[in-house]
Parts: sequence; C-alpha cells; structure tokens
Amino acid sequence: MEETAAKVATHIGCPICRLEVDADEAFCNHCGFPLKGTEQQQRVFWLKRDTKKKRLAEADKKIRQASNTLFVVGGITFFFSLGIYLWGYYGSYNGDVSLFLSGAILGLIFVALGFWCKVKPLPAILCGLSLYLLWQVINLVVSPSTFLNAYVYKLFVIGFLIVGLRAVFEGEKVKKELNA
Repeated sequence: MEETAAKVATHIGCPICRLEVDADEAFCNHCGFPLKGTEQQQRVFWLKRDTKKKRLAEADKKIRQASNTLFVVGGITFFFSLGIYLWGYYGSYNGDVSLFLSGAILGLIFVALGFWCKVKPLPAILCGLSLYLLWQVINLVVSPSTFLNAYVYKLFVIGFLIVGLRAVFEGEKVKKELNA
C-alpha cells in the first residue's frame, strides 16, 4: 500500500501523451511537453502541436488525392479499353481482344494501387507514378503521333502523384515530430 502511494507521489501522467513520467522531470520524456513550464510555454507547445496536426491532416489530404488519381486513371483506362473493344477506335471496329485485355489489366492495376495507397502510400504512389511514366514512354515509342493527346490530363496525373509522394514524406516527418 505504501509502495503504491509512493509511486503516485513520484509519478504523474503527461497531459499530452498520457504516459507516466517522473514528477521531478521538467519535460515529458516521450512528447516533450514542458511539465514544469510556465502557462505561456505550455500554450506555445499546444499551438505548435496543433500546427503539426494541421500539417499532418493536409499531407493526408494530398495522399488521398493521389489515391483518387490512381482510381481515376484505373477507371478511365479500363473503360476506355472496353469502349475500344466494343465500338472501335475512331469509328473503326476491330474487336481486338489483346488490346482490351492489356488496357483492362492496366486499369485494374491502377485501381489496386489506389486501394494499396490507403495502407502503404509510399510504395503505392511510387509504383503508380513509375507505371504511368513507363506507359507514357511506351506510348511515345509505339505511337508518337498520339503522345500529345490529352497532355493536360497526363500532366495533372503526374502532378497529383508527385504531390502525393511529397505529402508522404512530409507526413512521416510530422509524425516523427509529434511523437518525439
């Protein structure tokens, strides 16, 4: 009983991370909260922490946009290849199954990367960007005359994926700062 009372007297809970810290400590060993700081120092800590949480939320938003970009690319690719298979390309129907299958598989890969992005954003966005760039290089080699078709769309896709990559790194940095 006395040991428990002594432990309570020598340990307190941090108001930020809720971990037990020594009552003699000036700062929390886990999150850095100024336990014995002035009210102003504690307020500054809270404000900095809120700013970091907002930065993390903004990074998460950009990662979701990159994930949505992968879904959109996958959907457009799949349905465009289906349309070409069913109705032909610019009015010339040829019912090319291999063209449909390659486009459908590519579209499904992008959709799968969109789902994977929710779990592991860095490798998913990196794979998605690499695959998209490779696809565009192959398109340039195979059909140079159509490479500039929908170039604004292509630039937006590349841009959103790059912004998503940067957001992953920013988010990881902020998470470390919040836990440090």
